[in-house]
Amino acid sequence: MVLVIADPQQVQTQIGRLYATELAHHAVTRVADAESCRNWAVRNRKRRFALQGILLSLVALLVFFPSAVLAVALLWGPLRCF
Repeated sequence: MVLVIADPQQVQTQIGRLYATELAHHAVTRVADAESCRNWAVRNRKRRFALQGILLSLVALLVFFPSAVLAVALLWGPLRCF
């Protein structure tokens, strides 16, 4: 190990040059794909259709049974406290 006098930015730049490939590999493989945010932008047809179905169901419930939806929404708040 050799001690040098250098600007912190120069040290970071040199570390990046020396270990760029290794750091990039660790960044890609650090977290499993299922838990990674790197693939959130990838469109998944099943997920999109499921979300659309859920939203459509909620809108239909709100249109056809507005008082029941309102009652559930009002009762949900106090029940979450317990």
